Formats: sequence, C-alpha cells, structure tokens
Amino acid sequence: MKSAAIIAEFNPFHNGHKYLIDTIKNEYDVDFLAVFMSGDFVQRGEPAIFDKYTRAALALAGGADVVFELPAVYATSSAPDFAYGGVILSDALNCIDYLAFGSECGDIESLKATAELLNNEPDDFKAMLINGQKDGKSYALALSDALEAYCGSSVLKSPNNILGVEYIKSLLKLNSKLSPITITRYGVSHDSVETFTDPSNGHTYESASLIRKRIHESADKNKDFPMFYEDFALPLFSSLRSISKENLSRVLGADADMANRILSASLTSSSLSELIENSAHKQITRASISRVLIHLLLDIFEQDKSEPSYVRLLAMKKSASPFMKQAQRNSAIPIVTKAADFGIYDNQLFMKDLFAADLYSRARSLKYNIPFTPDIKKPPIIQ
Repeated sequence: MKSAAIIAEFNPFHNGHKYLIDTIKNEYDVDFLAVFMSGDFVQRGEPAIFDKYTRAALALAGGADVVFELPAVYATSSAPDFAYGGVILSDALNCIDYLAFGSECGDIESLKATAELLNNEPDDFKAMLINGQKDGKSYALALSDALEAYCGSSVLKSPNNILGVEYIKSLLKLNSKLSPITITRYGVSHDSVETFTDPSNGHTYESASLIRKRIHESADKNKDFPMFYEDFALPLFSSLRSISKENLSRVLGADADMANRILSASLTSSSLSELIENSAHKQITRASISRVLIHLLLDIFEQDKSEPSYVRLLAMKKSASPFMKQAQRNSAIPIVTKAADFGIYDNQLFMKDLFAADLYSRARSLKYNIPFTPDIKKPPIIQ
C-alpha cells in the first residue's frame, strides 16, 4: 500500500489541483492520497473563500482520500512555517511514502540542491543575501537574487518552486523518511488572469486568484456562502484601535517597524485593502502585512508557535479506512476525529484552531443569516 501527502489550501479547489492529484496517483502508483489543508484562514493572510469543510468535501470529490487540517498558526504563516507545519504532520503519521507538490520547474534535483544550499548557507552566499537586504530589497527578493548570483539558479523566482524548496528544507531538518516528488504545474501560472483549455479533453484551467475574483464579482454570491477579507474589517479595525504598538509588535510575523506602519496607516485607511497598501513598502510586503493582520484577528502571538502535537481529521472516504487504520496504529501524535473528546484546554495550538473556525463561522452566519455551529461540535465528513 503506497500513500502520498500534499500540503494545500484549495482556495478554492480547481482543475489544476485535480491534475496534480491524478498525476501523483497515476505516475507513482499511489493508493491513498492525504491532504494537509489550511483551515478557514490561509497563508496569504486572508480568510478562505469557502469554509474548511466545504473545501475538504471538494477535495474528496477531486480525488483526495483523506483531508487533515493544518493548524491555523502554521496555515497563516510565511512559507517556511507553512511548509514545516505540513511536513511535520505528514512525517508524524509514519505511514506516508511521498510528499508531493507542484512546481514550475518540475525538477526535483534542482529543488533539492537549492534546499540543501539554504539549509547550510555558505558565508559568501550569506553575504550576498545581507547586502541585498541592505540595498532595500525584501528578504524574498534578496534571497532570490543571491541564489541567482551565487549559482545561476532562478528557482526562487517562482512561487510554487519556493514552497517546494521549503518542503524539502523541512524534510531535511526532520531527517524525514518521506521522499519528495514534484509534478510540473500545468495549465496556467500562479495568479494568472488567463484561462487555458486543454485541447485533448476540454478541461479548463484558471488560477485560484482568478476564480476568487470571479466569485467576488458574481451576482450570485450566496452560492456556498463565500467570505472575503473585508468581511472582517470591523473586528480588525477595532483591534487596531485598542492595541499598543508594543503589543502589536509581538504578534506573530510583526516587528516594531511594521507595527508602527500599520497603526499609523489604520488612522487614515477606510478599508483593509487600503490599510495594507498604505502599510507596505519595499522591505515590507503586502502579504506579510496581511498575515500580521490575520494573526492579530486570530490572537496569534510569537509565543503561540509550538510544534503540533495532534492532527485533526476533516474528511475522508470510506474506502480510505485501510490508510486510516494504519495511521492510527503508527502515528506519533493523536489523530483527532472528535474535537470534544480531545484535551483541548491543555493544547493552546488546538484552541487557536477552534477560535479561528468559530470566528469565521460566526461572521459567515451573520452575513448570510444561516445557523452557527461551534467547531468543537462538528464531526469529520465521511463519504
């Protein structure tokens, strides 16, 4: 029995994700594919467009066999922590053979070489990185430019490649037995505004960002009850009015300079998008601002980042029971299938997950006038 894991957001699930799952299963004879998926808030620092159970069900329909939740602290963090959270959970189950992911380059050896270099930064490479930041570049741009100058590689200029490198870095740090495999991204590029139709089967490919834009602009916004960043503007602006610069600088991902910029911008900004735009500059990206705002909303501070000691099941197919039995036998950490039975009050990370889910669900309930159910009462989806 072979199994593979992918770490994903599925925000929302689309044909590119289905292509990834199908290719992994077909090319590597994988019997079961497990997904470690972001919950109700995602890595770019936004609410997911659909709630985690809706997205988990779509993942099962698209070929996944099991969907676990990536804890909110990791799901909303920068690429290294996002990757590490998913990798440590995949590794902890002790029943997964491959860690699979899409990439623009499709070259696993190039990604491995880059990961090894970044895990053991040579002094001259490190100097190039520092000099790039001194020149006013963001860390990500300085890192990409340093790599290209050091060894001629442009791997870090593409977003899926970057995540792939971070996955491999985490595998190396954990001395994991999982084998990394990569599938070349197919259809359209990340954040593309174009649509591609495969002439061989008529399947249409669009980026997740374009799909979210279409949903936001749709006249029928009640379908699946989507949520958007501005739905959380009131609690966020309220929090910014009551927090000190010192305390904001302690929010996960923030520092004193960022806290000062955000608080200053909050006094004159009329929307979250304007606030992010007014807070950013060359060395502080919009994505990092957005993540800090989400961490403020979710009450996530630097001290809340601890290694996950559980993995929560969101959804599974009945046919995946052999995989789940093996996982339950082998896992180094508890697999939570019923949240109410888990020792939640002794686990700060899990409490953050429940808080994030309930905040999202309450906002969704008020927006669409639909019933609210606490996340602790929600069972996993079994199909």
